[in-house]
Amino acid sequence: MHAVYRHSGNISKLGAIFFCVSIRLLFQAGGILFWIQITLILLVPGFLGLILGKLAMIGKIRSIGFYSNHL
Repeated sequence: MHAVYRHSGNISKLGAIFFCVSIRLLFQAGGILFWIQITLILLVPGFLGLILGKLAMIGKIRSIGFYSNHL
């Protein structure tokens, strides 16, 4: 699989195949639910990572302010 990802031409071919397959799945009975599940599985960790990262940054800033005030 790693050798496939190294070649940009193969990525576009894989993308086209994946796109066609996803459209076929969308037109099936459970395809829409399946597609929603996949998008959630792919997107939710990214959003959670962004949110947790921002919260961690805010927490660091607040904790630094807190510690500097109490020194």
